[in-house]
Amino acid sequence: AQIMRDDLVAVDRALIALSTGKGDAAETLERLRVLVHDLKGSAGSFGFHFVSLVAECLYDLVAIIKTPEPRMLILLRDHRDSLEIACRTN
Repeated sequence: AQIMRDDLVAVDRALIALSTGKGDAAETLERLRVLVHDLKGSAGSFGFHFVSLVAECLYDLVAIIKTPEPRMLILLRDHRDSLEIACRTN
């Protein structure tokens, strides 16, 4: 469970970087994609299937984003919040 909380902090950092325009957006999106993919796999491996499903939705969203437009950032934050709720319920 601590690993998932640490991953959520890393997701937050990536979303802040995208929102503020700090760093290279493509690199940040790639880092976010890899992070969420790893979280999805780890959660599934440890039996947190609901967390894994929510992480998969976030992963799918990150995978289609080319540029961090404001409406996409809102969707990313909403999915991130859903992921936090899923982590709390497991």
